[in-house]
Amino acid sequence: MEWYVKFLGNLAAFAAGMFFTVILTSLYGYAAGWAVSFFFADTFKQVFLAFHIDATQFTLAQFGAVVGFVGGFMKTKVNLDTRALLKLADAELKK
Repeated sequence: MEWYVKFLGNLAAFAAGMFFTVILTSLYGYAAGWAVSFFFADTFKQVFLAFHIDATQFTLAQFGAVVGFVGGFMKTKVNLDTRALLKLADAELKK
């Protein structure tokens, strides 16, 4: 009966970890966009204009936060050792 509590706890920890990973990548993207805007603001405005994007509606820091948020979902990886999980479940079931 205790194994499912551990399973749910691990599942909740995993979900919280993914949530905070995405939030941290958003913050990193914001900071990177802010830092880049000091040196390359005009260059990025020209690139946005080439793609017909009105760059006056947002800052590079906001753009960096959006890219960081999306990138946080794309690069989040979960490495599970399934054999260890199976051994843990087997040991709990034998109790």
